Amino acid sequence: MSCEKLYLTAPEMLECTARVVSCTPNKNDGYDLETDRTPFFPEGGGQLSDIGTVYDPMQGFVPVTHCFEANGTVLHRTGKPFAVGEIVTLKVDAAKRLKYTQQHTGEHLLSHAYDVLFGAENVGFHMAGDVVTIDLDHDLSDEEIEAGEKYANELVWKNAPVRIFNVDASELPNLPLRKKNEKLHGEVRIVEVEDGDHTEMCTCCGTHFMSTAPVGLIRAYAV
Repeated sequence: MSCEKLYLTAPEMLECTARVVSCTPNKNDGYDLETDRTPFFPEGGGQLSDIGTVYDPMQGFVPVTHCFEANGTVLHRTGKPFAVGEIVTLKVDAAKRLKYTQQHTGEHLLSHAYDVLFGAENVGFHMAGDVVTIDLDHDLSDEEIEAGEKYANELVWKNAPVRIFNVDASELPNLPLRKKNEKLHGEVRIVEVEDGDHTEMCTCCGTHFMSTAPVGLIRAYAV
């Protein structure tokens, strides 16, 4: 049975009820919980996993410490088991989700800036608790790094619209994508940021805002 991934269709929904599909012990002395739907984003595409809680009347609030995808579904790592068929409440940690969404949307803006200004391609993206790193295909000077930071922040201040949509992979060669990936197949999710003649567009599975203002201030520096 497939899991309804609410983080893709309704990213603003951070809490929902769901039915337990399976709950199996894992090698970390915990349990991997599968439900028929979830608001939890699993680790992937450079973005960290959501954390939060699962609630039922008997056990109260049980922490979800990690989420990941397996065989097309989402598994929630918990310290206690839940019965198959039980109705539980899943709740995402809102502060963590906000931080990760700010970081991921901000990364798109900064990568876009360096591509537009200097033809520097993003070849890697890594998110830690408080810092995001971007690997570019060539070095930039301190002045160029600062110029990219300024460009990205101007996009934040404009509150530029962000559009998320799906296309078939066969359509990708016809789109002005910042990064090309010829290995993709089936339905592919696209994130687009409106920027006049230099619209930012790339494939992405992460969570994003519907406009750029919530990203907040972007600070860039060499590491």
